[in-house]
Amino acid sequence: MPDLAELLQWVRLGADSFTKVLAAENDDRLTEQSTLPGWTRGDVVAHVTDVMEECAAALSATTKPAGPDSSGERTATVLRENYRQAASALQTALAARPNRSDWKDSVTVRAEELPSEGVLWLLARELMVHATDLGGEVSFGDLPNDFLGALIDDIVRHRAGGDSPALEILSQDTGEAWRLEGSGEPLRVMALASDMGAWLAGREGGKVKVLGPGELPTLSPWL
Repeated sequence: MPDLAELLQWVRLGADSFTKVLAAENDDRLTEQSTLPGWTRGDVVAHVTDVMEECAAALSATTKPAGPDSSGERTATVLRENYRQAASALQTALAARPNRSDWKDSVTVRAEELPSEGVLWLLARELMVHATDLGGEVSFGDLPNDFLGALIDDIVRHRAGGDSPALEILSQDTGEAWRLEGSGEPLRVMALASDMGAWLAGREGGKVKVLGPGELPTLSPWL
C-alpha cells in the first residue's frame, strides 16, 4: 500500500478534482448519462457522496447520515448540498487525525473491516476514478502516474482468478508490468498507464493494444 502521506495527497487531489468537475456541470446534465455505462451523472454524485459520508463516519466513529443512494430521489440542488456536506464531514474527519500514529486503528466501512489507511485508498480510488466519469475536464490522463500504478495493482488483485482472462500488462510510459492470473493463455497488452487503467476499470479501452495474436477481450465489471 502507498504510504500515508501519498494516500492523503491523493484523497485531497481526488476531492478537489471531483468538486471542480461537479461545480462546472449544469443541473440538467446531472440527469444525463455519465461515461460509466448505466450510470447518470447524478448517480455518480450520489454514490460518491454516500462513500464519503460512510468513510467520514467510520474515521470519526460517528453514525452515517441516513439517506437514499439514488439520484432519482434527489434534485440537483439536493445532490450538490449533500455532496458539500459529505465533503465537509470528510475534511473534519481527516483533520482530527493529524499524526501518523492516528492511522494505526481499523474501522468498518461497507460491512468490511479495513485498516484506517485502507479507507484512504478507498476514498482516493472512488474520488479519482469517478471524477473522470462525470465527463468534464478530468480524464484518466489527468491522474498521477503513481496513483494509476496503485490503481492497476488494485484492479489486478480484484480481477485475478475466476473467468478473468489471463493478461500480461505493460505500461509503455512508466515501464511497469503486471501479470493478471486468469483463464487461457496470457494475452500481452500495452498502453499508456492512463489508458490501461481506464480499460481495466471498465472504461474506454480503444487505445490498449494487443501485442501478438489475439483480440482485446471485453472485461466484466470490476467492482
